[in-house]
Amino acid sequence: MPENSTAFNGDGVSTCQAEAIPPDQLAEIVRSAVLAEIDREAMARTRVRQQVDIAVLRAMVPELWAEES
Repeated sequence: MPENSTAFNGDGVSTCQAEAIPPDQLAEIVRSAVLAEIDREAMARTRVRQQVDIAVLRAMVPELWAEES
């Protein structure tokens, strides 16, 4: 007989339906799993490039950001 899929004990081994995990706990599980897989150097390079791209777009089309000032 399968385990009760509506129970979650947080041991990281048992399986359960995501609906059985409290939302804040599920968010932390997913966040931790994603962060464990991220290449932090690549993320830093991406963020720098993103800021450059934003600056270029702001210079090209300043009216898009007129309301932020």
